[in-house]
Amino acid sequence: MSPVQPLDIVHVDLAQGLEALRPSASGRDIFAVFWWRDVPLGHLHLSRRQLAAGGAALVQLIANRITPAVGDRLLPGFAGEAPGRENDQPPPDLAHLAGVSAPFRELEERVADALANRDAPSVSVVVCTRDRPAVLRECLHSLADCSASADEVVIVDNSTAGSMRDVVEEFPRMTYVRENRPGLSRARNTGIRATSGEIVAFTDDDTTLHGDWLARLRDGFAEPDVMVVTGLVLPAALETESQVVFELVYGGFFRGYQRIVYDKAFFEQTRAHATPVWKIGAGANMAVRRRAFELVGGFDERLGAGAAGCSEDSELWYRVLAEGWRCVYEPGAVVFHRHRADDEELRRQMHEYLRGHVAALFVQYARYGHRGNLVRAFLALPRDFAARAIREYVIRSRPSSGTFAAGLTGYLRGLRLLPLARRSRPRRLRE
Repeated sequence: MSPVQPLDIVHVDLAQGLEALRPSASGRDIFAVFWWRDVPLGHLHLSRRQLAAGGAALVQLIANRITPAVGDRLLPGFAGEAPGRENDQPPPDLAHLAGVSAPFRELEERVADALANRDAPSVSVVVCTRDRPAVLRECLHSLADCSASADEVVIVDNSTAGSMRDVVEEFPRMTYVRENRPGLSRARNTGIRATSGEIVAFTDDDTTLHGDWLARLRDGFAEPDVMVVTGLVLPAALETESQVVFELVYGGFFRGYQRIVYDKAFFEQTRAHATPVWKIGAGANMAVRRRAFELVGGFDERLGAGAAGCSEDSELWYRVLAEGWRCVYEPGAVVFHRHRADDEELRRQMHEYLRGHVAALFVQYARYGHRGNLVRAFLALPRDFAARAIREYVIRSRPSSGTFAAGLTGYLRGLRLLPLARRSRPRRLRE
C-alpha cells in the first residue's frame, strides 16, 4: 500500500484547450477537473508520468472520461443511474450520436437555453454557521458573486461563543439570524422559518460556490413534482492526507457528472435493503421546494451535527420519496468543499457520520415501518465493517487515516439510539 500524497487541483476549461494540463511545479500528481465553460464534465487523477507523456493517449483518456457527461446533456440513453435501481433506460442512439458534429457547441447552447427559458421561482438561501468567521466570509463572497441573485439570504448563527454578526454585516443584502439552541437541524429549520422563497437553497459555511450554482439549482425544479435538487460537491483542496483519503478513498461527497432522477420507482425497488438516500447528494449543496416542508415536515432535530451526528438531510429526502415525490441530482450546480484537514478531524467526522446514519435508519423505520432500514443497521453494516477490516488490516489494500475504529465506534454508539425506532414522528414546522 503506497503512502497517500497530496494532489494539486487543476481546473481545465476544454474551450481553452489543454494548456493548463501540464506537470505541476510542485512535482505532485494532479486532480484535474474538466469543464466546458461553466459545465463540469469529469475529473481524473493524473500522475506526473502521464502528464509528461501527454499525446494521444492522454487525450483519449480525457475523452473517455467526459463522454458520459456530454452525452447526458445531449442524447437519450446517457442519463445517470440511481444506485441500486434496475437499468430500464434504452441504450444511446448511436445514429444520433454520430450526427452530433459539434458536441461542445451544442452542449453550450442546450445549457444556455435551459437557464434562459425557465419561469424563475423565488429562491431563498440559508447558510448555517458555527464558529468559523474566516471561512464564512469566503463563502458569502462567493454567494454574492453568483450569476443569479437570491431573493433573500439568511445566515443562521449557531456559534458557541462570540457572534458571526460582524461578518454578515459586511454583506448588505444578507440577513443575520441567531439560533441559540445547538444543532444543524435546528439552525436549518430556523432558516426556513425566517425565509419566504418558493425554493430554499442550503449550503454550509465551509464551501465556496460556483458562479452558476444558484441558477442551476433553481433550474432543477422545472417539473412540479420535484421537491429536492442536490448538486455536485468538488474538493476545494487536497493538501493533506486526510483530505485525499476522504475524497479518493471514501469518495467524498461526489455523486457523478450525470443528472440522476430519484423517484417512487427507485424507492420501491430499493427499500427492502434500505433505500440509499445518502447517495442522493450532500446537505452542503441542496435546495428544497418550500411546499415539501409543508407536506413532509422540516429537518428532524434529533438528527444532524450537534445531535445524533448527521443524516438530517438524507432522512428528509427519504420522506420526500416515500410520499411519492421526486429528488433530482443536478451536477451543473457546483460547490467546492473544504474537507477536514487533519486526521483527528476526519476520525471525528467518520464517527459522527456512522452514528448519525444508524440513527436515521431507526427514525425512518419508526416513521414508515420499512424493515430494510433495520436490515441495513443490523446486517448490512456489520458485513461492510467486516469486509473493510479485511481490506485495511489483512490485505492492507487502502489507507484509512485511522478512521475504521472511529467509524466502528460511531456505529456501535448509533445502536444505542434504538429507542428512536419506536418514538413518534417529530412535530412539523410551525410559523
